[in-house]
Amino acid sequence: MLPVILTCPHNGEFVPVGVPIRKKSKSPSKCQSNFRITGDLHTTALTNEIADNIYGLCKKNVYVEIGLIKRNRCDLNRSPECAYEKLPAQLCYYRYHNSILTKIKEIQNQNYFNHKLGMLIDIHGFASTKKLPADFIVGTENGETLKAASQLNIDIKWHPTNGFLTSLKNEGYNTDPGQPGQDENPKYTGGPTVENAAKQVNFIALQFETASRIRSNESKRKALAKYVASSILKILDLVKT
Repeated sequence: MLPVILTCPHNGEFVPVGVPIRKKSKSPSKCQSNFRITGDLHTTALTNEIADNIYGLCKKNVYVEIGLIKRNRCDLNRSPECAYEKLPAQLCYYRYHNSILTKIKEIQNQNYFNHKLGMLIDIHGFASTKKLPADFIVGTENGETLKAASQLNIDIKWHPTNGFLTSLKNEGYNTDPGQPGQDENPKYTGGPTVENAAKQVNFIALQFETASRIRSNESKRKALAKYVASSILKILDLVKT
């Protein structure tokens, strides 16, 4: 196993018995500005394709956590008070996050590289529009969820050859942010999943939002999965040194 976790919270189809569709009007006021019930179509496929490509490149697996519950019943990438209304949904929420934490602890208990860094990538999707022309958007709370790496002078995003965004830009993708020093899109800087992961010792995390025009096109999605897998391995090469 590699010290990498791929998570996917918003493409589940499971509907627990007795759990109605969440309503914005019933959500606490602090949750309403970020209230969503639509899922991120094809992100489960993208997540599994990235994992499969990593195995194909190095014959090692990564950890994968796929959210099963439908987003309109429970939003797995929100704080608990904003995520669900009914008990069965609460059980799904904590099962998902406790499973991620278990995977983090397992990675922390291993001695993978000299720096012992682990990494979580949370996979999402956004609707392609003229205002959002990027192929994908990366969120790290403007570097806050990469502190464990930055403290070791490892530039996960923009290293000249092995940075995650550098690698994907070199493959011709339109990235957001588009250059070093540019602030991240304020709507997609990251959520509780990456924030919680980055609070763990020696862990880094980033949120990866893919445009709908790529996710819905199988050939484009699979091509992106191949390059993302390669970019993740390049990050691990940085960590090894």
